[in-house]
Amino acid sequence: MISNSLASTFMESVQSPAGVNFRDDEVDLQGVLMGAQSLIARHEYNLAFFFLDAFIETLEASGLYAHVFRDDSTSEHRAFRNPFEEVLYHRLHKPEREVLPVPEELFGLYMLHGCLLFELERYDEAGMSLEKAVRLNPVNCEPLLELAEIRKIHGNCDGLLTFTKQAHEVAYTRQDLGRCYRNLGYYHN
Repeated sequence: MISNSLASTFMESVQSPAGVNFRDDEVDLQGVLMGAQSLIARHEYNLAFFFLDAFIETLEASGLYAHVFRDDSTSEHRAFRNPFEEVLYHRLHKPEREVLPVPEELFGLYMLHGCLLFELERYDEAGMSLEKAVRLNPVNCEPLLELAEIRKIHGNCDGLLTFTKQAHEVAYTRQDLGRCYRNLGYYHN
């Protein structure tokens, strides 16, 4: 059951798609993420999925962040979790356009949504959310490694290798490197 404060946060943040009325300063992405994480901590995965899915559907219908998925000739939009990822992005991708910041919580929203879909074994939908997370932050290993897992589940070893190589290129933690090497071992076995 959703707590009263979580329910009120949800109702204040999400309206029906027909009556969307989002303004950038009113959207509490952090509050929505925390609410979903609270549900996950209580092992209420279906409810957490419903919570996030409804929010994302309404957010996308509002068009508030539609610009972040459409780069133009002068700028591109990215959401980095830390300064190292931003430096890594500039070093590897050498962007010629101005890189404009997007709230990091937007990346977290799509990442968590994709992971919930994965846990619910809705792999194709999970892939779509995780690809949006990669679009927002192409130097974070988590969505790349989850996409590799989806390819592994589907028996697509070439896809597993492709995403694992992409993740390995940007991996900088022991945990991420370990997952990359584990995937490479699986592929070569």
